[in-house]
Order: sequence, then structure tokens, then C-alpha cells
Amino acid sequence: MDIKEEKIGLIEWIDQINDVEVIHKIKKYVEELSGNEDSVQLSVGEKKALEQGLKDFEEGNVLTDEEVRKRHAKYFK
Repeated sequence: MDIKEEKIGLIEWIDQINDVEVIHKIKKYVEELSGNEDSVQLSVGEKKALEQGLKDFEEGNVLTDEEVRKRHAKYFK
């Protein structure tokens, strides 16, 4: 799986999370990574994608696991 597919999978996984505490922990972890020069830095596009995923979650724009698997069946083989 290439890096783009990995990112898409991660974004979709985050989009499925329905626990606000988990979302806050992910956000805190990303913020910690961004502040640490020794860690991998997120690109502007990656940060925007994560922010959009969090916004979608907060607005209830999420899919069930089944819906994601149907839409992206080729990734779940």
C-alpha cells in the first residue's frame, strides 16, 4: 500500500470514530507531533484533512464501518 492509500485509510478511520475522547486524544497527539522537531511534521494538506475530519465528526457527518467498507471495498481485501 502506498503512502497516499495509507493516508486515505487513516482519514477514513478517523472519520468513523464516534468517541469524542478518542478524537481529542488524536488531536492532542497530532499537536504534540507538530511541536516536536524530532518527529514527523504534518504537511498543510494533512493538517487540513485532519481538521476537516474532526469538523465532520463534530457535525455528525460520519459513516458507519459498513458504509465505508462498501464504498472502498478494494482497500479491504
